[in-house]
This record gives sequence, C-alpha cells and structure tokens, in this order.
Amino acid sequence: MASSPVNQFSHSELHLHHIPANKDEKHVAVHMIGKKPLTPMTNYKKALDAKHEARLDTVVVMQGKGLSQQADKPAVIRIRTEMRQTADQRDHVLNSAMAKLCDSQMKQGNNFLPACQNVTISANLMNDYETRVEYRRVSDKVKNATYKAYSFARYMGWEYYTENAINASNKENTLSIRTHFDPDQESVNISIASPALNGEFQNIRISPVVAAASIASSVYTPGQMVALRLLRNQFYRKLPTSQQSFLPRG
Repeated sequence: MASSPVNQFSHSELHLHHIPANKDEKHVAVHMIGKKPLTPMTNYKKALDAKHEARLDTVVVMQGKGLSQQADKPAVIRIRTEMRQTADQRDHVLNSAMAKLCDSQMKQGNNFLPACQNVTISANLMNDYETRVEYRRVSDKVKNATYKAYSFARYMGWEYYTENAINASNKENTLSIRTHFDPDQESVNISIASPALNGEFQNIRISPVVAAASIASSVYTPGQMVALRLLRNQFYRKLPTSQQSFLPRG
C-alpha cells in the first residue's frame, strides 16, 4: 500500500493465485484507491470548518471454477464507499464539554493539552458512509456464501433488525449499504438494499475499540486509532463535566 501525509490519494493491490492438485487454477486480484481530505490536526475549530469527504474505490477480479460463472471471463466486483462528516457529528463536537475546556485552554495559549487533542480527533471523524456494490458474472457459490454470512449477521442481530422483502428497491446485481455512526460513537445503524430485500440494523451497540477501527478519520489510519484506544492514550479519554478530568472510556 502506498500513501502520503501530503497527498490525498492512496493505492493498494493484492494478488492471490492458487493451483491445486487438480490443476483448477484460481486467481483473485484486489485493487484499491482511496482519497481523503487534508485537514487541520491541531485546531478543532479549523478542522470542523474543513470539508470532510472521502472515497474508497475497490475492484475485485476473480477467475476460476467456483468464482466466475464463465470459464473464459472473470467475475468482477466494483465497490465504491463515500464517507462524510454529518451535521450531528459537528454539533456534538461543538457542544461537548471537551470543546468548552479546550476553548478556555486555547485562550491561555495551550493548544496541545489533552482536551484539545481529544476534541480535534473527534472533529476529524467521518461518521456516515454510503457504499454501492456492483457485481458481474459472480458464481452462485460466491453469492450463496455471501448470503449465508448475511443470514448469520441477521440471526445474531435479530433484536436490532427489520426487513422489507416486498418493496425491494435495488436493480439486479447491485447492493447499496448505508452506515451511520452516532456522534457518541457508541452505536451504529446499517441499512442494506438488494434486488431481493431491504433490511436495516438499528442502534447496534459497539465497543470503543470497534468504534476506533470503524469510524474513518481524516487524519489517522484505523490501525493508529485502534492502537491509541488500546493504549488508553489520553486522546481517547472523556471529560466528566463534574470532575474536569480525563478517564478512559469503556
């Protein structure tokens, strides 16, 4: 994978090639290109004024028995995910206790104390995703495996799940997925539209580590977010308004 802190674009490629004893070759190639904004890292107000929109395009090419419907043509899956910061995320940061403490500290010339570091991280989060998946010549075996995974998720999350199989809205060979993380980073809503049905998971509770790995940042990678969370870094400590001190979340 290639990326740069002064470049909005990053690239990644993965190739898997398998030749079993029966000579039934299988090949999978994944190409990813991402674009994210360059935003302020040290001032939460300037970060909130920035345009937080990112995009990740993924192409998966699969060739071989059990992967593609046609022996002479590969299966192709195209995935585009667009990420953005919503107004409720911005308002949550502006009205938070940490923002108020940071404001008072900045007036004294202290821009890098834990409160300002913490609130600036929140100001750089993108909490809303729209994903569109288009697939061609994908084998029934792959489709069935995908549906089994979805059925398992539906079974495990039954108390959060609602489904509408009558008014399915997507065209053939297309999936649409909307993911929205609440500003408190404690729950997520996921809606899925397929040619056969529309389903939605509402208010799924998530742990701080899952939130750190899942909510995109304009500044940090998911690995960096998780590392900071696991180390209970002061960046991820909340401020109880009653005590004006930082305690680890969760």
